Amino acid sequence: MKKLIVLTLVLLAGLSLTACKDSKDDPTNWAVLPDLNGLVESEIIEALEPLDINYEINYYEEQNSTYSLQFIMYENYNIGDIVDVNELVKVLVYPEYVSEYIFTLPDFSGLTEAQVLNQMLNSTINYYFTTEITYDTELVGYFAGFDGGFVANDEFNTRSALGLVIYKLYAAPEYFEIIDMVYDGPYLDASYASINYLDPRGGYFEVTLSSCTDGDTGRFNYPTDVYNAIQSSAKSARFLNMDTEETYSGSEEEWGKPGSVYTCSLLTSAEKIIIQTDPGGLLGTYGRLLSWVWVQLPGEDEFFLLNYMVVKQGLAQVKFDEYNGHTLLYGDYTYNEWMHIAENYAIDNELGQWGEKLDYYWNYDTNEPYFERWYNN
Repeated sequence: MKKLIVLTLVLLAGLSLTACKDSKDDPTNWAVLPDLNGLVESEIIEALEPLDINYEINYYEEQNSTYSLQFIMYENYNIGDIVDVNELVKVLVYPEYVSEYIFTLPDFSGLTEAQVLNQMLNSTINYYFTTEITYDTELVGYFAGFDGGFVANDEFNTRSALGLVIYKLYAAPEYFEIIDMVYDGPYLDASYASINYLDPRGGYFEVTLSSCTDGDTGRFNYPTDVYNAIQSSAKSARFLNMDTEETYSGSEEEWGKPGSVYTCSLLTSAEKIIIQTDPGGLLGTYGRLLSWVWVQLPGEDEFFLLNYMVVKQGLAQVKFDEYNGHTLLYGDYTYNEWMHIAENYAIDNELGQWGEKLDYYWNYDTNEPYFERWYNN
């Protein structure tokens, strides 16, 4: 009887060992836990799914902006452990970082500007409206999108201002044109004819136009004594108390061309041109002749001050007037005061560079000239 019991126990032990050996030898019943360091939740899933193991992902209690959803550790095993695929493997990761400054962008599609504004009034974030040009009248006033390329459901950092784009109907640009205005500035006073134009200066002399340069500079055919006194190699004259924007190649500026075109139109149409010097100085930068330029236009008996006319159109600013224009008078005002009267008129009436109308010669998209317009005029 004892032999029978012992034999039975041995047989049962042998069967048990055989079963255990068969389970461990079966490669489908175990897996090696991979190194998940540096992986985020979606990558962890991709790494574990092919192993066909039983696992769960748990989230650490604290957020971390640097390691959002990244692997921390195996909670009940170590990297490289061989585990039974039927046993539960617990993976610990950081939770998704959700900042108090993150705002999920809503879908404003189909809403008008007023409707968008109404929804944004309930928000605590800073925002601004901007526009996008459209040719479709049916889109005008409707939401076009978020500035900066954001789309609905994007996460937006509320420490920045959110741009809301509204469709605006395309309107052809309105360009500035020379205003036809009655001349109301100073006239050439014949009493200055008796004053020597070189010393003490303040007198005047007649010239003819040699060539236009830009809005505040020109070349003339001068009397011999004046020609010899000019040190500029180009023998050019710099118009006093005014400054127009640049036109020379490579340094073109907005409003430079309109000023140049208008000045040249006055000079080329004038029947007579007179240059008056100023007691404040004969020559300026580069040895150019400092000049008050008077033009007698067709049908006029009087000479008009070109410097005044260009500034009054809003095509030049009163500048470099510290030393000149303070002693020569016409009526109750000095020449310099007349120039400021012209500038104030242009500013008050929003003319030229002081207004909203555009420079015809300037490409506002590229911030450079329309070269075909610029160099063909």
